[in-house]
Amino acid sequence: MELKVKESFLRIFFGITACSFMPHWACHYYRIETVSSFVIGSWSLTVSESYLFMLFYTLLISLAILSVSIRSLRPISGLVAGLVHLALGVIHIIRLRAYFKFEIFNLEWPLNASLREVLIVIPFGIACLLVSFYSNNKRV
Repeated sequence: MELKVKESFLRIFFGITACSFMPHWACHYYRIETVSSFVIGSWSLTVSESYLFMLFYTLLISLAILSVSIRSLRPISGLVAGLVHLALGVIHIIRLRAYFKFEIFNLEWPLNASLREVLIVIPFGIACLLVSFYSNNKRV
């Protein structure tokens, strides 16, 4: 019975992981549709770059969805998801320490939103790495 609990947890976890990338995907989709800005520091993303980010997030979402039922994908899926979440968190930590422009949809991203990102994505990134390690060692 314990194995079923762990298996059901892992299935739910990778489903949530897939969902966690949807806001990032949708952000690029919406800014393309509205012909609005996406600026990080001195980098003003082009429409082509947003399409590339959408492709990247589509691959991450697909990998996480496949990991719901394909156990062998879980270690790499958790590792990649964890590293991406940590990278996103680090960007916002840097912004909190040394302010730089972060603009989405022609609106300045507030510093408290960066703090919220850090508080959400860093722990989730760590959780993804732990699940990756667990999935790799336990072969659940």
